[in-house]
Formats: sequence, C-alpha cells, structure tokens
Amino acid sequence: MSEQLDFSQYLYERRYNAQSKVDEARIIKRKAMVAGAIGAVVIFAIMVAFILGAYDREQVALFFALVVLYFALVVATFYIYGAIQLKSFGKFYHSVRLISKWEDVIEAMDKIEAKYAEKTLHPADLEKMEKRLVKICDEIDNKM
Repeated sequence: MSEQLDFSQYLYERRYNAQSKVDEARIIKRKAMVAGAIGAVVIFAIMVAFILGAYDREQVALFFALVVLYFALVVATFYIYGAIQLKSFGKFYHSVRLISKWEDVIEAMDKIEAKYAEKTLHPADLEKMEKRLVKICDEIDNKM
C-alpha cells in the first residue's frame, strides 16, 4: 500500500511541476500571439498597397505570392517574438507543441480517473495512462 501511495505522490509532484512549467509557457505564448496580432496589422498596413496593386494589374501569381508572404511574415513574427522571450527558438517551438499535448493528456487523464472511480475501467488502463503522463512530464522537463 505504501508503494502505491509513494507512486501517487511522485505522480502528483511530477504533474504539479509540469503544470507550473506549462503555465509559464502559456503566458509567453499569449504574449507572442499578441505580438503576432500587432505584427499582422503592421505588416498588412505595409503590404496592402503592393497586394492591391498586383490585384489591380491582374498579376495573379504576384498577388498570391504576396498573400502567402504576408501569412509567412505573421507566423514568423509569432515565433520570433516567442524565441526572443525564451532566448531559444527550439525551446519556444517545443513549448508551443507541448502545451497542446499537455492539455490533451490531462483531459484524457481526468476521463480515465473518472471511469476508474466509477469502477468501469480496468486498472491496467489507468497504469498505461499514468505511464503516458510520466512520459510527457519527462518531455516537458527536458524541453521546456
């Protein structure tokens, strides 16, 4: 019984540490999204004359190239701002990816625990989910 309690406490601590790192990364992601939105407005204000000029001259290829360039610049603004905040592009990229992965795992874990509490789930499925949670916690510790 004490082994189960120890693992439960270990799992709780890992989950708490990972959640705190994810919360910090969410704040930086929101700031990067705001910077991306501001960048979108500024870039649009700069590029609108070129885009409309290509449209008026019926240069379809140039028009679509400028539209694609616009979206690429907006996405680049998001990632560059986040990379500057975390001082690493790779760290920011992994943070964005792991935030959504963490949310999916926590949602699935809550469903599994509810089914286990109702006694409609096999204990092996709960252990499998706990191993998945520990794996994502390790990934968060290593990459965030």
